[in-house]
Amino acid sequence: MKRFIFLLNLFLCIIILASCGSQDEKASLTSETLENLNTLATSAETSESKEELEENIYIISALEALDIIKNYLNDGGPDLFEPLHGDNIYYIKNSNVMIEHDNYIDDEVYGKYHVIHQYEIVIDDPDTGEGHTATYNWYRVDALTGDIIPMFYNGFELNPDY
Repeated sequence: MKRFIFLLNLFLCIIILASCGSQDEKASLTSETLENLNTLATSAETSESKEELEENIYIISALEALDIIKNYLNDGGPDLFEPLHGDNIYYIKNSNVMIEHDNYIDDEVYGKYHVIHQYEIVIDDPDTGEGHTATYNWYRVDALTGDIIPMFYNGFELNPDY
């Protein structure tokens, strides 16, 4: 349909241009118009293709993003993590270290990604169970590719790519 409208507009522009101005002006205007219309048609086709592609692209789920971080942290060794309270939190066996799916973001700059928080629960008062969390790291997991970008390197250096 867009191609038909494009061809119809192109035909009308050529007829209008042919009826006015000198030969040089006609040639110049016709080639510029053809160039502009071709650019518009190409961009329209490209944006339509992008929309169609986005509808067919597989987005990594929150659980899959957590599994990607689990594998990353296990570093090829045995699985250290157990699920806790549903699908969005895992903890390292025999410890208070957790990884939790924090958020899914669809950002114009960084794209679609999951935010995973790695932290430890620190008990300050064993009698009351009161305490706080200590962040080990934040991870951005690309929802299209599964690429991981940690916020911190070596536990303390800020990653400029995060």
